[in-house]
Amino acid sequence: MRVMKLLSLACLLAASATFAADPPPAADASKAAEPTPAAAAEPSASPPATDAPADKDTTPADREAEITPRLPQLTVDDELVWLNADSTRFFAFKRLPAKAAKPRGAILIVPGPRAFIDQHPSTTQLREIPAAGGWLTLALQVPLQAEVAAPDAPPTPQANAPADPLCARITAALAFVDVTKPPLIALVAEGDSADRTQACFADGFPPNVRAFAAVGRWRGKLEGIKVPSIEFVPALDPAAIREADRRVKSARQPNMPPHRRVDIDAADRAFKGAEVDVAKRLRGWLEKLPPPPALPKDAQPPPAVKS
Repeated sequence: MRVMKLLSLACLLAASATFAADPPPAADASKAAEPTPAAAAEPSASPPATDAPADKDTTPADREAEITPRLPQLTVDDELVWLNADSTRFFAFKRLPAKAAKPRGAILIVPGPRAFIDQHPSTTQLREIPAAGGWLTLALQVPLQAEVAAPDAPPTPQANAPADPLCARITAALAFVDVTKPPLIALVAEGDSADRTQACFADGFPPNVRAFAAVGRWRGKLEGIKVPSIEFVPALDPAAIREADRRVKSARQPNMPPHRRVDIDAADRAFKGAEVDVAKRLRGWLEKLPPPPALPKDAQPPPAVKS
């Protein structure tokens, strides 16, 4: 049953992505004059075809709303979690640690933009492999509305700018995993979501976040990261290599927390074929981190800032 549900979800995600990316096929002129009975009874809701090429990076604003009602039937019963952020209900996938009475820690995963949870194998492995080693994982659904092309520079907080809705979702997800009082919470962001995540907390991550990992190409800086961090760089992505080199050269502040860079050989931007390796390396790095110091009893997570 579990396998069938996950396969159904994967098929739905693939169909949704195809629908969003590809224009409808042109009608056969020879059959245009003879509509089928179904076509005559049910007018087409498809927009007229155009000659403009489809933009495969564009996500329809209603994709998240389209799939959300189907989730209870498509996901494993104990994995689906509903959370609220800014009066908006969104979903996350939870994976409990295997054969462990108490989690070794919690990992909050922020998938890349324009992606559903588990749409890409990298996110699936980040959810599953650490859980097999005793970690609680929670992957949140990123907002799909109003996605725009990436700017030339990483996002930074701006006065009077509209809040990135991702910030409120991260804050809500952190509060959810914090209820379990894990020994350590790690924040893991994929691709451009790493930049947005860092911009959400310009003054530093909340006190309960004790480690940060970036998977793939991102343009942020190390100076604002006040916890141990690691980044996984796809060796076949020249832009990712350049950004990683720039971060290392510009990180000259004394007493910075340790940062580790891991170049994944023969991996493209999507880490195709290397997803398991990345997830295992992340789990191994987290297991070797020294225990974090105890939080003050009156410590309160700072609110996410506008970006």
